[in-house]
Amino acid sequence: MLELTPGGTISGTVTDASGLPLAGVFVFARVPEGDIELDAAAAFRRASATTNGLGAFELTDLPPGEYGVAAVADGYREVVAQARAGDRGVTLTLKRAPMIRGRVLTASGEPLVAFQVNWSRVEDPGGKFAIPRLESSENTVSINAGSDLAPIWRRVPAGTTDVSLGDLVLGNGRTVTGRVVDAQTGEGIAGATVYAADEHDPMGRYGMTGENMTLTERGGSFALPHVDDGAPTLFAWHDEYGRTSIPLGGATNPEVRLWHETRIVVEVQKQSKERVSVTAYAESGLSLPGIQDSRGRYVVSGLGAGRYTVRVAGEGQAVFLPVSVVVPEHGEAHVVLVERTAGATLRVSVQKDDTGRSLAMVLVAGAVKSPSTMTELNRLLQAGLRPARVGDLREFKLVPAGAFTVVAAAFDEDISKIQVVTVPVTVTGERDQAVDLVIPDTAPVIDQEGGP
Repeated sequence: MLELTPGGTISGTVTDASGLPLAGVFVFARVPEGDIELDAAAAFRRASATTNGLGAFELTDLPPGEYGVAAVADGYREVVAQARAGDRGVTLTLKRAPMIRGRVLTASGEPLVAFQVNWSRVEDPGGKFAIPRLESSENTVSINAGSDLAPIWRRVPAGTTDVSLGDLVLGNGRTVTGRVVDAQTGEGIAGATVYAADEHDPMGRYGMTGENMTLTERGGSFALPHVDDGAPTLFAWHDEYGRTSIPLGGATNPEVRLWHETRIVVEVQKQSKERVSVTAYAESGLSLPGIQDSRGRYVVSGLGAGRYTVRVAGEGQAVFLPVSVVVPEHGEAHVVLVERTAGATLRVSVQKDDTGRSLAMVLVAGAVKSPSTMTELNRLLQAGLRPARVGDLREFKLVPAGAFTVVAAAFDEDISKIQVVTVPVTVTGERDQAVDLVIPDTAPVIDQEGGP
């Protein structure tokens, strides 16, 4: 590891392709990651400089070693040269970057003196702008001048030469009216955000401008003003739904269909005032927390389609039976978990031949066959009711009447050997019951590879 302590200097000059010195160029030394025992901000300050009127720079107090010395200036390609601490006379030659140029006018032909190009503010009395042209990927150019004018977008292919967009006119645009509806029910969605943008413009795509937007009214209707005739895409989103877009073109009354965000909405009905948490478990073992919304529901988002087990955990003695739910590819699944207030207590006494092993146990509704793979075992452990440990006993409390299966898995410290036993149990009424459970050395074994 290198420590950034006072040491060598790297100095030199920055010139253009013709050899003329360039002033105001930012120059910095790139230090290999992990080689500095100093906070990043301090390291950056000590290893950077700006060229003077003669194009000269000096990077001081560098520890011994090799650096990539980079020079950056608007309108030029970044250049990097290798140098060692103590080197002097380093020359960095900047070459002009290809530019995209244009002039922004009002509908009356007057230059706009203040506007945004790709969300960066430009002020020019003639309405002119110039931005670097990407040489390896397509360029998206967005022009915006406030909420009263229609923003426009232009695409420029990758290239190595300058290109002119000519005069770009910002006018009032047109008003687009339409509806945003639930894709499943066809009902209108109120409060959805609607805006027009280019799908390749990251700021516009996610509605980060705060301008040229509108909200849908009751019934899902909207009227979006100041839309340019060439605006390619209409976007809509709502916090309870996903984001979607449709090609706009010359459409006069578009309908945008929103699918519910793929999620699980959980309603927890409880008698006690203790705080609870909600977690959904995928069959893969992935766990996702539920976040409480303004209506008191717990919402589990970021899901893919599939089967999940939803569990509620409390700080005290509250008991909730886990619920299994299938989440569709689009939309949401609703779950209600009710706190148990009555039921039997099932006490399980465990006898093991090898008392040094750990034990996992759950109570699963219905008749269950012994799992033969890790996937099957994990699914049962997620879906079952978990016991409280009381001395040497495991207690399942407030168990409703019905048929159940106790699933117990004993495993070594490195989980290299897992033995599983299942015991059927029938709970009648609210009468407490006792179960003796034995895990002999001859019990079925599941290994880490998932097979018996």
